[in-house]
Amino acid sequence: MAAKIIELIAPAVANGGDIVLIDVSIQNTANQEQLITVSGAVSGVYDSSPVTWQFDYLSALPGETLVFRGNFVMPIYAVSLQIYSWHWDGNKWIQDETRQTNIGAGIQNWYLADETTRGIERTMQVLGWYLADEAQLSVLRAAAIITGWHLVDEQIITVNKQGPKPPVSKFPWGIAIAGVGVAMVVVTSAITKKPTRR
Repeated sequence: MAAKIIELIAPAVANGGDIVLIDVSIQNTANQEQLITVSGAVSGVYDSSPVTWQFDYLSALPGETLVFRGNFVMPIYAVSLQIYSWHWDGNKWIQDETRQTNIGAGIQNWYLADETTRGIERTMQVLGWYLADEAQLSVLRAAAIITGWHLVDEQIITVNKQGPKPPVSKFPWGIAIAGVGVAMVVVTSAITKKPTRR
């Protein structure tokens, strides 16, 4: 074992969506200078994702301790963080140690994803009928229609009473006067009455 995990620093709780920073201290326990590195994985309920590291690898002197900083995005659930230390033997990477820690999920904070302003009308509903809208209407009072005949229009007409045109006056008349011993008969022929010309 040439790359020893000395310390793993990670938060105990993180909120979903937060960038979690971790620091891993690795010591070169070999008697010679060598390359060391670290890897890690975040295992949750549904998936597992890698940790992004600041350095791919570093060269450490014998007994030297180096710090590797990594980060990952915290999901909305608790996760388990696994850390692995490695050293290079000249041909391949050799895994040395494993360290594990748990990170709990914090209280989720609400955040504004989008904003839209809408006007909402408050309607107080009453059991039965309720007022949906209100408007004022002017209604003219109209006379009721009478069935049958009704007065459409009215005029005053003056009519002079006139009888039939009288005919031309033609009449016989006579006057008889009787006296003792005297008799007189007056006979008048037909008289025609003509209008006076103006």
